[in-house]
Amino acid sequence: MDLTIIIPTFNREKYLKRSLDYWSDKAVSVIVADGSNLPFFKNDLEAPKNITYFHMKEGFIDRLNFVKQKIKTKYCVLLGDDEFFIPSALFSAIGELDKGDCIACTGQSISFWAGKQPNWFSENQEILSHVIYPERLSLSISDNCPNNRLLNHMKNYSPIGIYSVMRTSTWAKIITLISEREFNAYGSFEIQFEMAISYFGKIKILDELIWFRSAESKTIQGTDKSLDASKTFKEFWLNKINFQERDAFVNIVCNGFLTKNTNSDDLYKLIEKAIDLYLNFMESKKTHLLIRMRNRFFYSMPAFFRALVKRIFLIKGRGRPINQVIDELKLSGVRVDSEEVLRIKNFLSQFHFVEDTERKKSNQ
Repeated sequence: MDLTIIIPTFNREKYLKRSLDYWSDKAVSVIVADGSNLPFFKNDLEAPKNITYFHMKEGFIDRLNFVKQKIKTKYCVLLGDDEFFIPSALFSAIGELDKGDCIACTGQSISFWAGKQPNWFSENQEILSHVIYPERLSLSISDNCPNNRLLNHMKNYSPIGIYSVMRTSTWAKIITLISEREFNAYGSFEIQFEMAISYFGKIKILDELIWFRSAESKTIQGTDKSLDASKTFKEFWLNKINFQERDAFVNIVCNGFLTKNTNSDDLYKLIEKAIDLYLNFMESKKTHLLIRMRNRFFYSMPAFFRALVKRIFLIKGRGRPINQVIDELKLSGVRVDSEEVLRIKNFLSQFHFVEDTERKKSNQ
């Protein structure tokens, strides 16, 4: 495939090793942008042939800005160091991009982790899963008007663009735009990216499983200004103290959108409206405090009582064996590469139930 997978990482050696083991025999190029304290490879010769590794003690955005110059393929896609794409679905995405009707393409997603599935008397270790971003089955970013695409995307927000397959030239253009300045607001990078990609062109969403998103550990936080979860984007946007920062944030996006046929004042108002729609949508998605308290109490109960409650009240729980989730996706009309899903499941089982045990023994 004429595709490069870009994997940023920071101090997560075991997940990076797993990711490189998976991609090392695939027909794709991989670029690792490692900001860890210590390098993963001692020298370039240790890396598999299809993997280019850069160790840079730079921030997340600076690393992406650096590697954009190193991509030699026509297409690229961003991937977390603990996550997986299904190669055949990536190929399908490239096929859509080759048609020329869209500038980015993605598909359906599931979350995964190693957990315990309770039965009546015990808990069995399994790879558990659930569908994430189910709204993508009916979502479309296909309006011919850039303004409408942007506003429709932000008022029904889902991180569609940032993990989509796209032309390398498009990805590099957006990274150049965003890297002009980093803001002290969690997720500001993602928000700018999503606004840019939806404004620049249409995004195709396939009815095909493409992304295994990890829920095994916490996301990397606190390494950069834009990755500090204590500084929410809502606080950044609504706090009057941040007026100058907010103005700079909007102007950077404006400058990226500006053409001979657009007006900067109109663009400024458009971006403000898009962000207001985003914040309203995110506010409507918040889980009520009492529901969170109920969930916390439920999952603190012993396995037997949880299983009993689930059977009585027919509660599905927050995770089910991955095979069940895949079967339900198929019934809903989503195409699934069953052979590759099985490979990934076995890969994860080996990692969690065999290698993890060995790692724990070696650390004792």
